[in-house]
Amino acid sequence: FDVASDFSGKYAIGRKGGLFGAFDQTGKTIIPFEYEGIDVPNEGICRVKKGKGKDGRWGAVDLQNKPLIPFEYSVIYPFKNGEARMR
Repeated sequence: FDVASDFSGKYAIGRKGGLFGAFDQTGKTIIPFEYEGIDVPNEGICRVKKGKGKDGRWGAVDLQNKPLIPFEYSVIYPFKNGEARMR
């Protein structure tokens, strides 16, 4: 990894080649390193950003990297009890 975060629960995020992904405590990649922004997975959901700067859009994927929320938001706030505010 170019950079890696501390673990939050079972997961951490990192950057490889300028793109972000997430991995578990064994080092196994759970969210591929293909996003311009990411947050540590929480409640089985990972907020991720496609695109750079203000033109980039946030969405969310599950731990198998399957889309849960379309990439059409300028901000998705952290999930709590399965809900999140979006703008």
